Amino acid sequence: MPCDRIFKKSPSLSSHLPAMITSVENLRTSFSDGQTAFAGKSYTDLLRSYLVLRLCSFNIFAENSYKIFTVLRGILGKQLFSILFKPTVYRNFIAGQKKTEILTTASSLSRSGLMPLISPMLEDSPDGAGFNEQTYQRNKEVIRESIEICSSVEYKRGPNCLAIKLSALIPAQTLADLTKAIGFSERITEAQVLDLSKAFDTVHPRSITSLELTTEEQARLRKSIPNLLWLGEECTKKRVNVYIDAEFTQFQPGVRLVTLTLVNLFNRNQNTFWNTYQCYLKKTEQQVEEDTKLIDSLGARWGGKIVRGAYIQYERKKAQDLGVQDPVHETFDDTSAAYNRTAAYLLRGVEQGKQWRCILATHNEESVLEACKLYTNLGIQDGVYLGQIAGMGDGISGGLARAGFSVYKLVPTGSVDEVLPWLSRRMEENKGMMERSQKDRIMIFNEIRRRTFPFF
Repeated sequence: MPCDRIFKKSPSLSSHLPAMITSVENLRTSFSDGQTAFAGKSYTDLLRSYLVLRLCSFNIFAENSYKIFTVLRGILGKQLFSILFKPTVYRNFIAGQKKTEILTTASSLSRSGLMPLISPMLEDSPDGAGFNEQTYQRNKEVIRESIEICSSVEYKRGPNCLAIKLSALIPAQTLADLTKAIGFSERITEAQVLDLSKAFDTVHPRSITSLELTTEEQARLRKSIPNLLWLGEECTKKRVNVYIDAEFTQFQPGVRLVTLTLVNLFNRNQNTFWNTYQCYLKKTEQQVEEDTKLIDSLGARWGGKIVRGAYIQYERKKAQDLGVQDPVHETFDDTSAAYNRTAAYLLRGVEQGKQWRCILATHNEESVLEACKLYTNLGIQDGVYLGQIAGMGDGISGGLARAGFSVYKLVPTGSVDEVLPWLSRRMEENKGMMERSQKDRIMIFNEIRRRTFPFF
């Protein structure tokens, strides 16, 4: 990627900070400014971050972290495991479980010019066993409290946001039913979205005719609708945007159809619902284009979170077991290229005045720089945000915020048991980002050394 072109300053960006970064190289350099990036971290935080990132740099750990964690928990017992795990790996990436812990993390990010994207780690298992009614009610209370926290935090450069998985509120089997009905092509039509939208009508509900669902599957879907409507009404009332996260491959087309339906129902005057698109999948570019056009045709507002993806190994193993073509891009570079093309498509759509909103979430430095260059060259003033995970890519996030970009940090919340599957996927997803991880460790190490020996 050429790095010598000068950014054009857009009015919205230059109004954020008096000293605007003017070139790609300057922005790249700012990603390595550890003193500023870690100004809000204590000495203990830095030591923990360095040790955790060093541990995550070993492929054998990244590839087997969930097995390692579960074996250790079995040997040590839940209580002792939590005592050791919480102050280390957990604390580096997770905001906490209690409201006070989450608010403290959110406030800390806000003071650093970053915006918290709060995400309770609630999801069904790959087998789609589902939860009992008591667990769904508990999940609703956790999500309700998360919505309250989001609405109470001041977001200066973007909407108040929450991220959840649909399987926290409805049976994953419902999503699997819809996935089967959609079919292998994963093509979702306007008729299907409108049909499902009518089924959401609690006064005059209609059966779905555009999808082949059995009587049992229709009943299971109808039972799921009240929780989905509750989510939309709560978020609309509190003016909180909700990102629907990706799930296991056997549920994802169903997730996409339900999310597009919620977009059609609730995104008429604001972008309440956003879908998540995983760019390691070969179909994603086409699906983003199809979904934006579909939602435009319905007169609603499309919103999306663009990520590299979190289920790569699971997708590949499932394809191998089924004897079908691998749905994942062959190489890391192929995925990066697909990500960059998708980001460019969305940026140009926003620049053309479409009512789209997107967050470009990545720890890939080159993808970030390419998006920022196009963002400023197009003179975009609103509707596009950048994001990284708390505890990862802090140099990138800090550099972007200082340059005036709107940056979210994903802030996972939950108990040790709830966050373990998520943490293991993050380590697997980011094991290929060794160059950036090494830079983060060097930045942290240099900042530790600077604080330890301030006169040298």
